Amino acid sequence: LDDVVAQVNWSPDGQYLAVSSTTLSPFTPYIIIYRFDRVLGQLLQACIQTLPGSSTNEWSPDGQYLAIGLRNLTTSTLLAYKFDRGT
Repeated sequence: LDDVVAQVNWSPDGQYLAVSSTTLSPFTPYIIIYRFDRVLGQLLQACIQTLPGSSTNEWSPDGQYLAIGLRNLTTSTLLAYKFDRGT
């Protein structure tokens, strides 16, 4: 396997899945957001973003924000993104 999954979190409403992962060769951390299509019963990729360090993620209780913690050799950073559901 070239990818390692670090963390997986469902949004509070169960519609989205945030996956923090890393490609090992070359080392590239990223996060993927999937949308669960209840009609198809499948996860559909909604977006992907490379990150400047390994990461963890957590949804806010209302599901409006996604917090991403980043860590590299010298710094740790906490980012919060307002999650746009396309409405």
